[in-house]
Amino acid sequence: MQAAGRAERFRLEIAKLTFESEPNLSITTSFGVAESETGDCLEDILKRSDQALYQSKEEGRNRTSVLRRQEMSDQAVQNIAEEDFTFSAEINAMLQKEILVMKLKGYVHDQKAKLISIEEGYAVIQVGQKSFFSKWGKKEQRQPIRIELDASDAINPANSNVKNKKLKVKISPVGQPGSVEIFQYRARKALHEMSFYFLC
Repeated sequence: MQAAGRAERFRLEIAKLTFESEPNLSITTSFGVAESETGDCLEDILKRSDQALYQSKEEGRNRTSVLRRQEMSDQAVQNIAEEDFTFSAEINAMLQKEILVMKLKGYVHDQKAKLISIEEGYAVIQVGQKSFFSKWGKKEQRQPIRIELDASDAINPANSNVKNKKLKVKISPVGQPGSVEIFQYRARKALHEMSFYFLC
């Protein structure tokens, strides 16, 4: 609760900031706080605080959210029926057909990924290795995901004059994640890493 109180003080002080050159400008911040609980490793605490931050953003931003292990488990039970294990997003990128292939090769090489299929404007890759029992492990290498990339918008001749083109990304788990939250965290992180390759 001390950490949550300090985060709130930061949030309120930042909101009070004024700028002489931009009197109408204001800044808001969102915070996510997690407490170290018995049996936690560093990764558990970081995942919980990251989820708390997403909760702050989803609830309207400009707030501090605190998430405990039990609350995270309760959320998983509540959301499991309405959320399936898929994650879809778009990356706005300045892409040309030849550059797209080069960037995809770079990502596959760096992530030690497996190229499952590739055709005009579409590719499917797998990142991570499936374990013998199909259940996800604690390390990312043992949390395999299937990434479908749809670049048809990027290579469409009708969009040749459009600078920012959309690369559609769909991520699904390979094997059995422990929960929707674990998968969503893994998928968000994978998207974040991938965006560095395709953004110009």
